[in-house]
Amino acid sequence: MWEGATPTYFSSLPDDLKINPFTLSFSGDLEKAYRDDYFAKSLGHVRIACLIAIFFYGAFGVLDAFLVPDVKYQLWFIRYALFIPFALAVFLFSFSRHFKQYIQFSIATVVLAAGLGIIAMIRIMHFTDVYTYYVGVILVFIFGYTFFKLRFIWASLVGWLLVIAYEIVAVSFIQSPLLTILNHNYFFLSSNILCMFAGYSIELSARKEFMQARLLAAEKLKVDNSNRLLEKAVRERTEQLVNANEDLKQEIAERKQAEEALKASEEKYRSIIESIEEGYFELDLAGNVIFCNDSLCSIVGYAREDLLGMNNRDYTAPETAQKMYKIFSEVYRTGISARSSDFEVIRKNGDTIFIEISASLVRDSSGTPVGFRGVLRDVTDRKQHEIELQKSKEAAETANRAKSDFLANMSHELRTPLHHIMGFTELVVTKCFGELNEVQEEHLNDVLQSSKHLLSLINDVLDLSKIEGGKMEINLSEVHVERLIEQSLLMFKEKAMKHRINLSIDAEGIPPFINADERKLKQIIYNLLSNAIKFTPDGGTIRLNARQVDPRALAHRKIGEGHPDGNGHRYIEFAIVDTGIGITPENQERIFGRFERVDESMNRRYEGTGLGLALSKDLVELHGGKIWVESEGEGKGSAFHFVLPLSA
Repeated sequence: MWEGATPTYFSSLPDDLKINPFTLSFSGDLEKAYRDDYFAKSLGHVRIACLIAIFFYGAFGVLDAFLVPDVKYQLWFIRYALFIPFALAVFLFSFSRHFKQYIQFSIATVVLAAGLGIIAMIRIMHFTDVYTYYVGVILVFIFGYTFFKLRFIWASLVGWLLVIAYEIVAVSFIQSPLLTILNHNYFFLSSNILCMFAGYSIELSARKEFMQARLLAAEKLKVDNSNRLLEKAVRERTEQLVNANEDLKQEIAERKQAEEALKASEEKYRSIIESIEEGYFELDLAGNVIFCNDSLCSIVGYAREDLLGMNNRDYTAPETAQKMYKIFSEVYRTGISARSSDFEVIRKNGDTIFIEISASLVRDSSGTPVGFRGVLRDVTDRKQHEIELQKSKEAAETANRAKSDFLANMSHELRTPLHHIMGFTELVVTKCFGELNEVQEEHLNDVLQSSKHLLSLINDVLDLSKIEGGKMEINLSEVHVERLIEQSLLMFKEKAMKHRINLSIDAEGIPPFINADERKLKQIIYNLLSNAIKFTPDGGTIRLNARQVDPRALAHRKIGEGHPDGNGHRYIEFAIVDTGIGITPENQERIFGRFERVDESMNRRYEGTGLGLALSKDLVELHGGKIWVESEGEGKGSAFHFVLPLSA
């Protein structure tokens, strides 16, 4: 069994029906199905076996009275007080819905209890001359391995436990002759091993029968399904054959119509291809032309018969052919259409033109790549325009650099004599203090103020030249904000008092330091304050506000292109708010332009060069910030805002 039929039988079965030759169990869900089937078939048998075991175990108590009357009460205690109540409890438990889960364990405990009870009786009778009770253990072996429907693995476990228990009792407690013990052991071991083979064969046969039943049921189901499918197929095929002749005629008619429609479609397709202005081409996988339209012939200057079979290497420069090879290789590799421009093509007459190509992969009905198709356009005019535009851009950049250098040189040339004028004027005022009359002092002060204004203008022009030439740099450092604001207002204190203008500061909650170029930040505030004083009538007010803001707080402000980009930085916002003459909407749009001047007629104090605001805008943007103006119109004051990122 072990070396012959069983392994061959197992190997011929599907994996899900094979039996483990040692544990006699199936794999997966089949084992559960077998146990369910086993339980359904053996439940009644198990109950009967329990009752029979109870009957015979109790009936042999009569022999106790005759064979060993001295210890009969001890034996009867084992039979009637221990085993029979326990076996009866298992019998009653078999009617419970939980018995299915514990059936093997329950039966095994009944068999084990019966065997251990007999071994206990043998232990009690060790002082008598009765040696036949060990036969009862052999009966338990037979009963457990066969009649009780106990699974082989459980029966083997119980059998060997009983053998071990008997050996312990026989060697340790019973003073039996050695030959008697050896004789009993021989019968015990032989009986247990023979019963193991019997139990193994019984369970293996039962499992084979279960497998055969499963296989037969499966085959029967397959046959039934096959019959139903065959009957259905026969009916369907019959219907198909009945309608075949009619459908065949219709199919032939439709095929003729399809062929005619395909021919018309091809003619329409060819007509469209020939009518488009772009050059259309079809290539094989090697890059040879297999079809082209008249427009392509016109673009490259070859006749159609010359182009057919020609490779792209024949009408392009080597570097262009290499570029085209890479494009078509990528299209072949990915299957994705591609577009590329700036290919140089040599026409038949030797002229060079620039073309733009759009190409896609062509596949046959099985999906295998067979070639390429696409269109090309002559973009020579556009390419030449781009070249001219690039030349113009380079020329403009050269002109800007020249302009920047000129402004820088001119600024330096003007600063030297101006410093002399300012120095001599201050020297005259200092040396002649008290000797000049009021008119002379006023004229000298006008010269000095005009010189300072001119120096400020020259400095603005110099900064403008640096910005225009891309040479302006900012040197970031920690700037004390409140101190810078106070110093800026101090510069205008005298001028504000002269015109009875009230200067104030509102800078609560701002960070003490920011990273900025202190000189340029001071110049921005100076330009904006100077502009505010210039355009605020006598008796007005000017307030310098500073606060820390979040980009989301600025998002809803209608500040045109002047708002931060919402990059997550926190900002500090400065605002110079005045009650001056205001700014009209049309002037707001151009007020930051270079040399833009607002035409006002109030008095001379409102004149300006138009560089201060433009330069302020450039300096703010160099810091990564934005600047904008708000005004409700003429005569309603204005507010110049600028923001700088705190992380700049």
